[in-house]
Amino acid sequence: MSQNINCNRTLTFTKGGGGASKVIFDTDDSTTILYVLPATDATEYVCFGNATKNMDVIMYGGTAGNYFHWDESGDDLLLVGTSTQLAVAGTTESTSTTTGSLRTAGGLACVGDFYAGDDIFLTSGAVLNWNAGNVTLTHSALTLTLSANGILDLDASGCDVLLPSGCVDKADLAAEVYTIEHITLAGSTNDFDNQTVKVAQLWSAGTVIRVTYFTSAIIGTGLGIDILDGGAAGAGTDVIDSCSDNLSGLDTNTLTTPHALSAGDYICVKFDDVSAAVDFTIDIQVKVPVAAAT
Repeated sequence: MSQNINCNRTLTFTKGGGGASKVIFDTDDSTTILYVLPATDATEYVCFGNATKNMDVIMYGGTAGNYFHWDESGDDLLLVGTSTQLAVAGTTESTSTTTGSLRTAGGLACVGDFYAGDDIFLTSGAVLNWNAGNVTLTHSALTLTLSANGILDLDASGCDVLLPSGCVDKADLAAEVYTIEHITLAGSTNDFDNQTVKVAQLWSAGTVIRVTYFTSAIIGTGLGIDILDGGAAGAGTDVIDSCSDNLSGLDTNTLTTPHALSAGDYICVKFDDVSAAVDFTIDIQVKVPVAAAT
């Protein structure tokens, strides 16, 4: 049929004895494929299905493998293909959980990187959570709390921490500021047995309060690892702390009596009767006063 069909009521296509019924629009010579006249009142709409039978809705784009898919099996709305993207042209700023150009009543999952070109607002009590609770940063009134045993490592070259006048009490700084000496030694490529190695030199007087050891395998049945207070590099006789004998894995020692160190002292690690090809990680926590208490 090469002419128009005008229908003032319902036009129904039913399945007969053959295959499924289809409506096909062959529009190679037209820019309009399917045209739905504008509604004249709020009761008119375009409907796919009737909510009693499952039905997929698929619309293909111009690139093979890219399409819009309303999946009936999970009621999911999918954009399929490596070239597809969901672009929202609205410019409404988000100032609450109910405003903005793109909103969701539930959570938002993102597998790839997240980029924000402007502010990120978090409500009171929000938590930044890394690696399923390995380290968390939690908000409360005027406070951000780092989870227990968490370490804020400012290790960039030239990194400064600016503290406005009056925001921190000097006595608190003198009592609570620490430095972490993090040492990683690869026994798989070096033989540390019966060696004493310099790992740090103090720029200020301080006290060692905690040492954490980790070994990749059992270190042996001898004396193991000693942390020494040395007046020179690679030397020292005063034992600050020792790991558990025959250690294999993690060992954390909090010193009952913190070990005092002088400015310029070296911290050395002595290996005594350790097995070959064992890797070591040692964290030495030192309390260093950065201001005199007043």
